[in-house]
Amino acid sequence: MSATVKYAFRESRSGAGAPKRLQAGAASSAPEKVPRVARLLALAHKFQRMLDSGEVKSMADLARLGRVSRARITQIMDLLMLAPEIQEAVLTGCVDTTVPELLDIVQIVDWTEQRMRLFKRLQAATRPDGIRPAA
Repeated sequence: MSATVKYAFRESRSGAGAPKRLQAGAASSAPEKVPRVARLLALAHKFQRMLDSGEVKSMADLARLGRVSRARITQIMDLLMLAPEIQEAVLTGCVDTTVPELLDIVQIVDWTEQRMRLFKRLQAATRPDGIRPAA
């Protein structure tokens, strides 16, 4: 278990060519990097709300708005077919996986089987001593 302490410092100079001095400042909240797969899943939920509210008429409209292909929009929207527990784990960062791995799991209709497939992949990616290898 480790803890990270963040504290901000400001650089200041008295004049041109003067040495830099560090001054204690208010700690700024450094944004944590959100995994790409979590961002895409959140985007899929936003797209679904836009479709449900009538803000856009079709996924083709979403593709035009986002300047991506209709196939890419379909891939993003397919993430909504994951079991709710898997979606929650992805959004909270509890599962370290990739988009292609999740798109393979999406092909399985049964949510119980989806959970088992993801568990097996995570278990296979974990070393015998319980530590996940670096990506």
